[in-house]
Order: sequence, then structure tokens, then C-alpha cells
Amino acid sequence: NMLNVIQQGTFATDSSKDYTVKIDVTGLNPNTWYFYEFEHENKYSLRGRTKTAPVGGVEQLRFAFVSCSNYPAGYFNAYNRIWERNDVDAVLHLGDFIYEYAGNGPLEVRKNQLPQKEILTLEDYRLRHSTYKLDPALRTLHQNFPFITVWDDHETANNSYKDGAQNHTPGVEGNWYVRKSNGQRAYDEWMPIRLPEAQNT
Repeated sequence: NMLNVIQQGTFATDSSKDYTVKIDVTGLNPNTWYFYEFEHENKYSLRGRTKTAPVGGVEQLRFAFVSCSNYPAGYFNAYNRIWERNDVDAVLHLGDFIYEYAGNGPLEVRKNQLPQKEILTLEDYRLRHSTYKLDPALRTLHQNFPFITVWDDHETANNSYKDGAQNHTPGVEGNWYVRKSNGQRAYDEWMPIRLPEAQNT
């Protein structure tokens, strides 16, 4: 019932961060489950749960590994199986958390992905992250376990590299560096990662 409050505070967000919130809470015990929630104008978020990392040697840690979560290609039932087990310390997402495509061609199962076009702009990437995070299975998994995430190509465009991507046509889809920056920024906003100090100010 959130009666034993360990830490609390306030945080301001706005459209420059797409109204996302990231807070590093201090003074917590290692290797411990904690619950958290957010409140704004007497309305409360879903209550979340996370676990702090251990300090020193431990006998075991259990991770669930996931990757390549293509929203239109099928339902995220694998996330439900992890949540039902309830015996992992953290979820490691190995990349391709989102896909940039308009759809998934003949394999398309779900058609309610937003925006319903290939994503290019910052607003596109933000909306695509929002669509994924509203999936009930993914939302529940995020709600109950800490995530450790890494970057892969579809966070921007398929087979991306320093100066372009297989799925990017400069003459049609604009400047690659702008698109890459848009994907990176939305990822930094929406994913549970720490940002470099310079980006937090």
C-alpha cells in the first residue's frame, strides 16, 4: 500500500523530453525489490516494481534475454511468459526494441501501429515508442522488472552504419544524420537508460 516510503521527490518534464521521466533514486539497499509510482495532480501511475543490483559476489543472477520485437509481426506473448515466471532479476533487451517499417508485409498481424508509415522524424520515432509501450504484455513486463537495453539497427533503420542504412534513401527520406539523431533521441527519452550528464541538463 506504499506505506513505507523510502524516498520521494519531484521532477519536472515537458515536451522537450516527450513528457518522459527518468529519476536516479539514491539511498536504496542493494539486491532488493522496491515498488514505485508517480503522481500528477492527484492522479497516480500504475505501480511499478524494480530491483537494485547486488554489490559484491552473489550465488546467482537470472536474466531473461529478448530481442527483435516487431510489433506488427505478432503479439508479444513471450513477454507474458517471462512475467508469469516471476523469477528473473532483470530483462536484457538485445536491440531492435522497435522497427522503423510502415508494416510487416505479408507477415503483418497487428495493424494498429502508429504512425502507419515508415518513421523518419523525431515525432515519428516518439510515437512508435509510445505504440510499443502501450502493448499490454510489454507494459506489464516493464512494470515488474528492471530492463537493461542495448541499441541495434532498427532503432533507426535496417542495416544502419555510420554514414547511412540499407533502409534509407537520402534523396527520398532526407538527411541520414538527422534521421539517425531523431531515432537516438527518442530512444534516449523512452528507454530506461542513463543519459550522459550533458544531456540531462
